[in-house]
Amino acid sequence: MLSHPSRFMPAPLPPAEPRRLARLRSLGVLDIPGEERFDRIIELACQLTGAPMAGISLIDEHRQWFKASKGLAVCSTERDHAFCAHTILRDEPMVVPDASEDPRFAANPLVLGEPHIRFYAGAPIVVDGYSVGSLCVLDRSPHQPTTAMLRSLTDLAALTADALQRRELEARIAGAYAARSAFSGVLSHEMRTPIGAVMGYVDMMGEDLSGEERAEAVTGIGRNAEQLLKLVDDMLELVQLEAGAAVPSMTLVRPELLLRELASEFEVRAREKGIAFTTELTIAPDFLVSADPRHLRRAVASVLGNAVKFTEAHGTICLAEWAGPEEEGRRQTLWIRVTDSGIGLPPGDPEHLFRPFEVGDSSMSRRHGGAGTGVPIARHLARASGGDIRLEPAAGAGRGVTATITFRTGVPPSRHLHHSPDPLGAPAGQA
Repeated sequence: MLSHPSRFMPAPLPPAEPRRLARLRSLGVLDIPGEERFDRIIELACQLTGAPMAGISLIDEHRQWFKASKGLAVCSTERDHAFCAHTILRDEPMVVPDASEDPRFAANPLVLGEPHIRFYAGAPIVVDGYSVGSLCVLDRSPHQPTTAMLRSLTDLAALTADALQRRELEARIAGAYAARSAFSGVLSHEMRTPIGAVMGYVDMMGEDLSGEERAEAVTGIGRNAEQLLKLVDDMLELVQLEAGAAVPSMTLVRPELLLRELASEFEVRAREKGIAFTTELTIAPDFLVSADPRHLRRAVASVLGNAVKFTEAHGTICLAEWAGPEEEGRRQTLWIRVTDSGIGLPPGDPEHLFRPFEVGDSSMSRRHGGAGTGVPIARHLARASGGDIRLEPAAGAGRGVTATITFRTGVPPSRHLHHSPDPLGAPAGQA
């Protein structure tokens, strides 16, 4: 018998380990035990192979975690101890007829102690080209597997991969229904408010009103009708953008002029709420780029609108911009940053705010107004030019949001490029 080495041999990391881990996490299955479909696969594995122990082992950064198991007293082990961490490095099943005779495993704690593994056979569970784990069977006695056993393990591993992806799809569908339901509640509230106001003003018009009261009612009807029309326009635009309609129509644009016009418009709105609005526009007034002015204006307006909406009185909003250096192929990046001192980001990953039909917090949306269409619209328009938008907590502030929009623009022929230093510390050439 092989004398035990001083230590066992942990498996090396797979070549694409970060992407493999990302795909595993995206399945949304870790630490959610007790699902019948996976328990049935394990029962079938034991029946087909005659092994007393079996498991669906998923390998994350530090452990192997059993989505389902039979004959095993633990729900997870250290990754360094996992036989399955070796299996995910292979395209075909891995077999260890007698672990006590294998230099990789002879000193493994799972061999020397419970569950005293001698025989191991595992087939990789492959999802979208990444081995997220293994379907394995184990025994306390050495064995030589049959061809039929290995074929069964391979088929069951494929069945497990299908079940994981089916479960992922079901969770996404359920999440989409829940998100749409929450969105519908916010949208219903947003639509009922102006409709109710219009109906109230119409009822007033039937009464004996003074000229001043009648003028106030007419103004109120117009204001609420505009609010309702904007909501409908946003919804239609979002549907069109989701269908791939954000094709830029390029023309010559002076970003400094466009942003100053937007700043003037939103400064008025901010002042009405008692918010201090400042600008840090550094690009020269005659600086020209080739871009879609409607896309640029709409994206920035959506972000500024959110900043005003979610910032309370005595708060602050700052609009800043700068241009990255000209790149090969006559492309350039225009950077626009909006920083506010508002309510901040909801807990968790802010990426969900970019998904259509989702809002950060329904209570906040109802309190401040808005159906949550602005940020998804802004991202669609920015990405149509090769740019993007990201949301981060405002630096150095207890609350607030910093939204950074990038637009990839063309450089007009024979234009003298006005380079402006980056006042906000963006890395030169960052896209």
